[in-house]
Amino acid sequence: MEWLKPNLHIFIDIDPEIAIERISKNRPHTELYETLDNLIMVRNKYHEAIQLLNNSEKIVILNCDQTEKEIHRQVLDILEKNNIF
Repeated sequence: MEWLKPNLHIFIDIDPEIAIERISKNRPHTELYETLDNLIMVRNKYHEAIQLLNNSEKIVILNCDQTEKEIHRQVLDILEKNNIF
């Protein structure tokens, strides 16, 4: 059986402090796992995984510390540059 392989992976990356800030602005409470320490640890693990896979997979890291409009523009640019859009 042959597995389908994606053309591109987009890692949506955000500074954990900004993530906590956005979470607290948009919701009355946080989930158990939404602590600064946990978000830092998870982000670091993703970056480690990306480094391991970078030679075999096409991975783009999208900086999401910006506004929604800027993030949207970046996603469209990435898709266009990779002939997906």
